[in-house]
Amino acid sequence: MNRMNEEFRLARFHRLIIYCWIVVLVLALFPLNANPVKHIKELLSAIALFLLAVSLVVRPVKKGACWDWPKIPMLGIVALWLVWNLVCVLHSNFKMAGLDELRVYTTWILIALFASRVFRETRHIRFLFLVICCAVFLSSVYGFMQYVGWDIFPWSSRNVEEYRGLPSTYANPNFAGHVLALTLILGAYLISHASYRWVAALMLVMAAHLYMTHMRGAPLALAAAGGLFFVSFLISRWRSEKTMRKAVSALVLTTVLGLIGLLALLPVSHKRSGYYFPTDGSLILRYNGYYGAAQMVLDNPIMGKGSANYARNAIAHWTPYEKQWFAERQKRNMHVHCDLLETAVESGVPGLFLHVFLLIALLIRCLTLAFSEKDPARRALGYTLAAFFMAFIVDGLFGFNLRVPVSGALFFLMIGVVDGLATPFPRTADDRGIEKKKKELPSLGKGAVLPQGRPRRSFPLFLCTLSLVCLLSASVVLVGEIYFQRGDAVRFFLEKNPDSPYLTQVRKQGIENLRIGQKLISWDDRYPDMLGHLCMRQALIPEAIAYYSQALALDPYHPHKAANLARAYLNQGLRLARASASPDYPAIAHLLDQAQSYAEQGFHYCEVSPNVHDVRWRIARAKAILAEEQQQEAAPYWEKAAAQIQEALTYGAVDVPGAYQALGLAYLKLNRPNEAVDPITKALHVKMDDESGWVMLEAAAQNSDNTTALLSLGYQRYAALIPDLPETEDAFVATVRRLTRAWTAFDPQSQASARTAAASLEVLPERAELWALLAGIALNEGDLAPLRLAMQGCKNRDAIPLFVKELCADQKTAQQLEELSLELARLVQQASDRDIRNEYSLVADYFLVLLPEIPRASVQEATIRANFGGVYLESGRYDDAEKNFTFAINELPVGDTPRLLSGRAGARAELGRVKEGMMDIKKAATLAPNDPIIQLTYARMLQNEHRYDEAIFAYTAAINLLPEKIDLRKQAGQELSRLRQFTEFSPRGTQ
Repeated sequence: MNRMNEEFRLARFHRLIIYCWIVVLVLALFPLNANPVKHIKELLSAIALFLLAVSLVVRPVKKGACWDWPKIPMLGIVALWLVWNLVCVLHSNFKMAGLDELRVYTTWILIALFASRVFRETRHIRFLFLVICCAVFLSSVYGFMQYVGWDIFPWSSRNVEEYRGLPSTYANPNFAGHVLALTLILGAYLISHASYRWVAALMLVMAAHLYMTHMRGAPLALAAAGGLFFVSFLISRWRSEKTMRKAVSALVLTTVLGLIGLLALLPVSHKRSGYYFPTDGSLILRYNGYYGAAQMVLDNPIMGKGSANYARNAIAHWTPYEKQWFAERQKRNMHVHCDLLETAVESGVPGLFLHVFLLIALLIRCLTLAFSEKDPARRALGYTLAAFFMAFIVDGLFGFNLRVPVSGALFFLMIGVVDGLATPFPRTADDRGIEKKKKELPSLGKGAVLPQGRPRRSFPLFLCTLSLVCLLSASVVLVGEIYFQRGDAVRFFLEKNPDSPYLTQVRKQGIENLRIGQKLISWDDRYPDMLGHLCMRQALIPEAIAYYSQALALDPYHPHKAANLARAYLNQGLRLARASASPDYPAIAHLLDQAQSYAEQGFHYCEVSPNVHDVRWRIARAKAILAEEQQQEAAPYWEKAAAQIQEALTYGAVDVPGAYQALGLAYLKLNRPNEAVDPITKALHVKMDDESGWVMLEAAAQNSDNTTALLSLGYQRYAALIPDLPETEDAFVATVRRLTRAWTAFDPQSQASARTAAASLEVLPERAELWALLAGIALNEGDLAPLRLAMQGCKNRDAIPLFVKELCADQKTAQQLEELSLELARLVQQASDRDIRNEYSLVADYFLVLLPEIPRASVQEATIRANFGGVYLESGRYDDAEKNFTFAINELPVGDTPRLLSGRAGARAELGRVKEGMMDIKKAATLAPNDPIIQLTYARMLQNEHRYDEAIFAYTAAINLLPEKIDLRKQAGQELSRLRQFTEFSPRGTQ
């Protein structure tokens, strides 16, 4: 008696675990994973299995006892299918991914095995159906909460089609539809009993949810289930005692009627859409996926590709439509959307045979129960389970419900229920004494009276071990997914906060989290791929290459992973080229060849991908530049680059302005400036503030004698910048200067240049560069009238530079010239453009011509000439600079000599008189060892003479002498850094 009660309690406990498992399986969500559904449901399934197994080890079942293991023919077929899948996985190229997928199936199958032991009575099965209906109902309620905006779960994106379809606790409306269709069948069984009629209210909510998912396969599945029930009910009226014949007849007749119904719908579809088959939404993509999957089956019809390996192998069989879909949406089918076809892909024709055999056997088994049982309740269960599996089969023809956490788990659970329901209880001699306790003892049916055996211990231990492996694996995967989510959060932060001061620290945290996750889930290509992205952002190019290589090895046909690796090799080559004044050209060429090989691999698998085209033309451009630097014939490389850029623009360039600008550069290099104007103009239309694009357009316009586009776009830029002044001062000045140059090239005799410069001064009189521009134009034309008019019209007299006032003044004094020369020397050092410095030098020329006519002291003249010498030095007029410095050195006091010697040293060095220049700078450094300007000039001259050790010492001295917060100190530090980097790649020494 006690032993029997213990068995009942254990069975009740197992049923309770399964009930709880169903509830959490349906409702569980986990916000710390990128996929909030899959991994938490798998972990909870593994926990439930482990509890079932451990409890069975603690209380083992005796052989032949009432609750001993039943016969499991259906689960036996499932076991064969699982073993064959294991063989196929071990034969595949990606074993770990397949084993992880089989771990999930194993968990569900073992839970189904426990279910077959404890769900043998109709009352227990009925309550199981009720638990499923209640859990799914609660999930549907949550789905409608999503619909009205009461969702408290932190979904990453709610403005997508999938969310609007009420994904509920399944994360996808299609996944929800798979479960809802099956649950409605179970609910229909429940409301056939008077005590469960209230379930109809739950079914209304679930049916509404199913409608909101807009799932196309579910109505067909329910229609097929209803058709099978109707046909089976009619056939059950036959007087024949051969239940097998009835079952087969019901299946055949239902199949024939279904095919007839589909054929009848074809003309309707053709009339509505012009096609016999539906073509809305993503159905065309699925049809193309079917073709690729069939090709994969033909490639390996025996062993297949292994479980979970469809997505990574499907790329090699993409149709043009799938490639275009991927290129436009950055998405691909991760499943075939047909369970049977995906099974054939993963485990070959033998696996497909076992899968189909299992489905047919399940239907026949259920129908046989329905036709043979005398108990009406058991017959109803037979019909219900047959309808359940028919709906699952039809739904699976248009989806992958076997591979979805909830619907797949319910499928295997119902297989266990079928085996339990179809197996009578064995009776032992010890059971006879408690037959009167009807509530404790189930209806045993017809069974032999068997002797009681010994407790089963080895099998429970085996189940416990297997469940522990499943639990540990599921836990590891869940934790790994948490680390991936942290890494993905870093990626999101970097995209949204590109100017954050914490970028370096955040990137390091992201890399650390992803490395931990990769150790836990080594078969997942997402980890090395994102690690590669973060390393690229961190400028850790060698590490990025290593990670991208790992990602490509795990997903070998993915075009973007190949493109990422190609881009990393390209960046490494460019980095090596910039690292030294004498680059290692063979090493750079090898890196570019590596980059090209991976880019071509990506192009082979998706020739319409903008990402692939982007890296291809960048590699071609880099090879063209490399050929130029090696003084090789670069025209063929530029031709190839131009052709690939045009292809990229045809397929939708990733960087449209960059591609157009690169195309313009290629045409300029090919000496086709007329063709260069159009793409550069298009680039500037998209990105007006790109100064390099303006420089290229100006060069193309001048070389082609076609300044129309430059003038038109320039005035557009001019007008666009005015409202944002003074924030856009620099861009405004550059635009004005560009317009004046264009007018000068277009019509040298025109006054348009002067008018443009004068008009700009009405808008921005505070910028000395604009006054210098107008002054230069006036001096070149020999007419200062435009400058005088501009000065007279200027309302802000304080904004007019001194040199403009002196140019327009009738009387000029030596004191004014001395102040003016000092102002010019200051302004020329601030000027960022060589043309501006040249205009200042024209002003200096003008006053030097007038200088002999102005009364002055020799010291005043020397001071003026010293300042003008600095203007000429900055303007690149080294002869004039040397003459004026020499005059000043001979006339000015000794205290001014070091700076003057330093200036003359620079001029002489540029004139090729290096020895004289070095003598001057050494003397200057001796006279003023603590002058930072002299030390900086000395360092630069030493570097030009390849005396790197001395140059580093002089740079260091100059930096230490310069104030901390001035730009010159920063510039000197950058020069020193480049010099030290150069010496790491080149032999160091002194001369």
